[in-house]
Amino acid sequence: MTARLALLAALALLAPGARAQEARPRAPEAARQGGPAPLEALDIMAARLVEAVAPSVVQITVERAAAQVRPLTQAERAGLGVTGNYDPRYFARPESTSSGVVVAPGIVATATWNLEGAGDVTVISASGARHPARRLGRDENLDVALLALDDPEGKALPALPRATRPAAVAQFLLLVGRTDEGSPLVTRGIVSGLQRYRGDAFAHSARTSYQNLGGALVDLDGRLVGISVRHSDRSRQGQSSGVGFGALVSDLEAVSQRLIAGEVVQRRQTPFLGISADPAPSDGSGVRIAQIVANTAAAKAGIRAGDKIKIFNQVELRDFAHLRDEIEKLSVGVEIVITIVRGAEELDIRVTLGARPRGEEE
Repeated sequence: MTARLALLAALALLAPGARAQEARPRAPEAARQGGPAPLEALDIMAARLVEAVAPSVVQITVERAAAQVRPLTQAERAGLGVTGNYDPRYFARPESTSSGVVVAPGIVATATWNLEGAGDVTVISASGARHPARRLGRDENLDVALLALDDPEGKALPALPRATRPAAVAQFLLLVGRTDEGSPLVTRGIVSGLQRYRGDAFAHSARTSYQNLGGALVDLDGRLVGISVRHSDRSRQGQSSGVGFGALVSDLEAVSQRLIAGEVVQRRQTPFLGISADPAPSDGSGVRIAQIVANTAAAKAGIRAGDKIKIFNQVELRDFAHLRDEIEKLSVGVEIVITIVRGAEELDIRVTLGARPRGEEE
């Protein structure tokens, strides 16, 4: 059994449905085969992968004022799915370093969120050496930003090779970042979904945190599949939430020259109805509206707070998540018909979708 096959076998044994007795290596059988048991092979292979990848994974620090812990706004609570008591520190930027990946000589890719603020940026390599970094461009759709290292030692940091195969659902991944102390921070998972957020991201199950944000998502060959990113205004994602997103390296390559030239690729417009949903649990037969955002598609069409959206663009709705999915399929400026229930009446209303401002719900 090759090391790669042994690793796959071990990961299969570690799957949630595997029984404990099946996961135990049988030492005599492994000895007869003349190689390590699957779980031992997993440890060996993962350690080798991290050892190979780690020199290309860096820490990033940005000089900025400490984040102020504040309560979430009503729109933020709704967007994040927070309905009960919570600790505001969970959603605040911690005072910690983040991660980045050397993708070309002297070029580091990281999540855009890591570089918020106007302060100086420093990249810390695996050896602990500190390198001044210069901001280049960013892609607001992918949530990826590039940094330039102009010093000779920074330019000599090894770039991580790209994956040679397209990402696939159920593909195994390691997420490699760095801790505040500079040691590798490693979690494992799979590609759990492709073409998320209109193709801007893929979903993965590797455990994420603020420290490994911007880190390398690598395949079992130690090649770069994507950059760990945080679509904070597009997902219900908080610190160590278990919901991870990545920007495919192939998508980054498509805009890399523009970003190296310092261009900011603006977020494309997404459709917006202009409602806030009632936080009460849905009965599975539509969406009750709590608030209408002024001067939006819903307001202009005469939709009111208290109305219940039953049918959206010929689709019977189950709940607010279903409505979000249906809106995502459409474009700004499209005219649709929405069927609402208002008291004892059922009304068909024509609505022209507008553009979604940041921070608004739907």
